[in-house]
Amino acid sequence: MKNCDVVIHLAGISNDLLNKLTSAKVYDPTREYTLNIAKICKSLNKKFIFASSCLVFGSAKTENYLTETSETSPQTGYSLNKLQIEEDLKSIADSSFSPICLRFATIFGVSSRIRFDVVINMLVGMVLTEGEIKLNSDGEAWRPHLYIEDACSLILYFINYEKKMWIIKFQL
Repeated sequence: MKNCDVVIHLAGISNDLLNKLTSAKVYDPTREYTLNIAKICKSLNKKFIFASSCLVFGSAKTENYLTETSETSPQTGYSLNKLQIEEDLKSIADSSFSPICLRFATIFGVSSRIRFDVVINMLVGMVLTEGEIKLNSDGEAWRPHLYIEDACSLILYFINYEKKMWIIKFQL
C-alpha cells in the first residue's frame, strides 16, 4: 500500500451459500481485516474508500428518500456487518484520516464473471435466452439497483475528492 494513493475496499462476503456457518464465522473476519486495512491506510496517510451497502437501512417503509442520516435497521448478517464496519471506521477517523463509506445499491452490469443471482442480470439473461421474463414472485418486490459504470464514476469522484471529512455515507 505504500506505493498507492487510495485503497478501495470492495472485498467481502455477501452470504453463506451453503447456510452452514454462523453469522459470526462468516462476517467477523471481514470486519477484522477491513479495520486492519484501514489502520494501515491511516498509518501511511492513504485515502480509504469502503464499499458499504444501502441494506444497512433495512426494509424502509417510507415514501421519502433515505439519506445518510436516516435511521439504520440492518435485517441480515451481511447488512449488520456493513454497518459495524462503518462504525469501526468512524471510531478511527480523525482530522488526518477520513474514511469514505459508500452505501451502494445492488450493482448490476456486464462483466467477465457476471452474476446471474443479481435480479437485473437475471432478467436480462432470461430475455436473451428464453425471450420472456418469468417472475418468481408477485412482482411487488422493490430493491434499489445501480449500474456498474455509475458506481465506478462515484468511486472515481471520491478518489479525486480532497475535502477533509471524518466519514461520508452515500446512499443511491
